[in-house]
Amino acid sequence: MSEKISSYKAKKKLLALLKGVQSGENYTITHKGKPVAELVPSKNSKESQRSTAVKNLLAFAAERKPADELHIKSLIEDGRL
Repeated sequence: MSEKISSYKAKKKLLALLKGVQSGENYTITHKGKPVAELVPSKNSKESQRSTAVKNLLAFAAERKPADELHIKSLIEDGRL
């Protein structure tokens, strides 16, 4: 989710915002309360790719059953182990 920040604050804190973007953060810059721009990681940056990969891996893991819910014997019988 994108954090909203006013154009005045964005101007004052640009370096901090850029560091946040490097670590995968997204910002919506507003003017008079209305969104006017998105500050997002470059699609080509390695940090962005790493951040996206980690988020995807965590989402993948969250969708899976914990190992204790699996029945080892049934996996062996099914030929999975």
